[in-house]
Amino acid sequence: MSALTPFVALDRAIAARGISRRTLDPERSEALGFEEIACALAFERRDARIVEAIADLARELVEAVAEHFPENLFADYAALVEACVVSAERAEDPIRTVRDTGRALVDLQALFGRHSTVRFRYVHDFLYGFDWAKWVQRAPNEHAANEPYAPLFLEFMLARGREMLALIASDDATYPRLRDDRPRNPFRFDREPSSEVAIHRALAARDALPVRAYRLSSCGPARGDWSRAYQELRFEVAQSLGLTKP
Repeated sequence: MSALTPFVALDRAIAARGISRRTLDPERSEALGFEEIACALAFERRDARIVEAIADLARELVEAVAEHFPENLFADYAALVEACVVSAERAEDPIRTVRDTGRALVDLQALFGRHSTVRFRYVHDFLYGFDWAKWVQRAPNEHAANEPYAPLFLEFMLARGREMLALIASDDATYPRLRDDRPRNPFRFDREPSSEVAIHRALAARDALPVRAYRLSSCGPARGDWSRAYQELRFEVAQSLGLTKP
């Protein structure tokens, strides 16, 4: 079996299920498929055990996002897959590293998705680095060495998810219990699908995303930049589009 076979199968499953393949890449109409990612990262020349573990991770992540965030709009997984490969190849136990990362990624979907009391609508804040940039900015001397999707950041996100569940259980002022079946939106701008697309495409066009999640290192820098005030930038873009809350 070719190293590409499971990635071809995953692309076919995504197409069959009608899962969104939208991208924020200003130069493409669809996100890189997993077969394209695998080819670009030369999986046929890498350790077969790592490639198999990455294939499992990708499949489990796609399934988890589809289950917990069925309305998610953008599907740029290139930088995330590459980060997992790099992390594995640096590790003493690469297979365990990939499996631990995959488990954390799947658990994050359950913590923040539609079946949780958090009930966010999209994975965009995680995937495009808004959560990561905010985390680094709180303690840059401690966190700046951690790239997006790094294990320490994933640990933080898991802890943050559990903390939010506790706040919601106590009907916190910032994170209260939801009174209806709408997804949670604590932001100062509208996040209905058309608004989400307009805001984030405008940010991508201005190169104002913390992480170019659609990029592989061979196609330009994907490594995150946490140094800008991304939360305010996003609000300003929403404001310019008339999409802020009254």
